[in-house]
Amino acid sequence: MISQLLSASAVIAVSAAAPAPASPSGYVAIPLSWEYGSLPKIITEIVWGTPGQNSSVPTIFDTGSSAFWVAGPDNLAFYGTPYKGERGPCNETLTPYYDWKLSQSHTPIIEDAQIFSYGGNAHVVFSYYTLNDTISFTQSSYPKIPNRNVAVSNETILATGQSTVCNGYDTDVSIMGMDPDSNFRSGLLDDGIISSNTLSIWFDKAPEDVKGTFTGTALLGALPPSSKYTGELTKVDSDWSSGSYYIATPTFKSKSLNSTASTSTTTIPLENPVTTCLVDTGSPNLELPISLDITNITGLTNVPYTDILAYNGSCDSIPATATLDFEWDNVTISLPYRNLIRGYLDGIEPGYCVLSVFAEESGCVFGSPFFSAAVIAFDDTAKEVYLAQGGVSTGAADGTLGLGDVVPLLQGQ
Repeated sequence: MISQLLSASAVIAVSAAAPAPASPSGYVAIPLSWEYGSLPKIITEIVWGTPGQNSSVPTIFDTGSSAFWVAGPDNLAFYGTPYKGERGPCNETLTPYYDWKLSQSHTPIIEDAQIFSYGGNAHVVFSYYTLNDTISFTQSSYPKIPNRNVAVSNETILATGQSTVCNGYDTDVSIMGMDPDSNFRSGLLDDGIISSNTLSIWFDKAPEDVKGTFTGTALLGALPPSSKYTGELTKVDSDWSSGSYYIATPTFKSKSLNSTASTSTTTIPLENPVTTCLVDTGSPNLELPISLDITNITGLTNVPYTDILAYNGSCDSIPATATLDFEWDNVTISLPYRNLIRGYLDGIEPGYCVLSVFAEESGCVFGSPFFSAAVIAFDDTAKEVYLAQGGVSTGAADGTLGLGDVVPLLQGQ
């Protein structure tokens, strides 16, 4: 159990002063980024094959799904219809894609028809074969991962609304599922590359520019280094019955964005009685069951005719110290409102800075913004989830040299 390994006497550490290992023992490190631009999700930039392809493939790092797929040669995406499962009148080739034919390290293809669906079947991906190949990253300071299995996508069907002019449609070109049934993680475990089914995720300090890119790291088979968070990694109640990562709904608190540091926070009432929240890097927003009373507490407003929160003023003028707090019994995650500036509806509502937060939701989803401030560790064996305050570190760009002390775990620990 993670709780038994958080004491210093139980830590198996990899020294930050040691040279970066070509292949870390017992764990895998994956670079993460969260960019500015409308509805961004957390991604990793994968370079496929040997030699590595010229174009990296932006791959959604998704704790809300299990499959690992990538668009391949001769793929087509159909769009331009509101009807789910139907090929629309428009089509295009998704780029960049994985051109496995150029790689010298891929295995023979294996015929294996699979269908992956997202967003209530609004996004359906078809794959007819899989193969194995080497994964590397645009940040060469992260070690390569050889011989990984991936489903190659041939066709994508998107329900996008009616289109009479085909001007292209922005959609995912690859998804790396990281939920408890993750194919990628189970493959690493079966091959002995990682020693436990543990997943840790954190992001470094926010960029100074509100339109900057957040950088972080995921560790598979290891705990996050203690230098990446403040306080302690603390277990929160979780629900694993659905096969996804759900944690207990916290108490949401905030205060006026222009208040002093000494001002107490106020509890934001719930609009809907939701008991658990999905923790999902593949979702671009926070979808919260809170009441719009948050506008009275904070001085925020909402985009007209919606429950989307916004700041009446420029994005740069949002105070850096203003936070939305997620409070459990023994741990609080303070998420800066500036972290919620990701370009959603950018320029559409002049004079307002639209935030990636939806209020009055019937469910609860902690999407990508949550991870910018929370360090999280999932222990799939013990079925436990741990949290700590993140967004305090540096070093993600330095790969394994920037990790600090890593705690690789053995199966069952």
